[in-house]
Amino acid sequence: MTATISKAVFVAAEQRHFIPSTMSPGPAQKRLALAVVFCLLVVTIVVAGPLSNLQPGRVDGFVPAFATALLISDSITAVLLFVQFSILRSRSLLAISSGYVFTALIMIDTKASSSADTRAIVISSLRVSRAALNLNGTVPHARLH
Repeated sequence: MTATISKAVFVAAEQRHFIPSTMSPGPAQKRLALAVVFCLLVVTIVVAGPLSNLQPGRVDGFVPAFATALLISDSITAVLLFVQFSILRSRSLLAISSGYVFTALIMIDTKASSSADTRAIVISSLRVSRAALNLNGTVPHARLH
């Protein structure tokens, strides 16, 4: 009976350690990541070189479309990080997932007021983040202009 219980605890401990985000990359994975970054850099230089003198036309729907895409991607990332937090119970995962929720909520504000002045949007987001940090008492009362 005790052998079965200790075996179950050992199996549970082995399964806990197989979480990709907590594992260190091996040498082959590091080389692959470096090769991907190098290839992306080369492609960017090759494509951006001839296009550097090209002036594209104005697209009025760019900012709302970009804000929508950012809202969706940040929301999905936040959900995945919250799931990872529920498994690992790491405070750093909770902090970064909360940051993704914050940026997704700011994109809702940006989408709603896409015709407003960009400076006003930036100042309102700074006020929100200052208010959030003041709840913890980590930021002195500074005046935002």
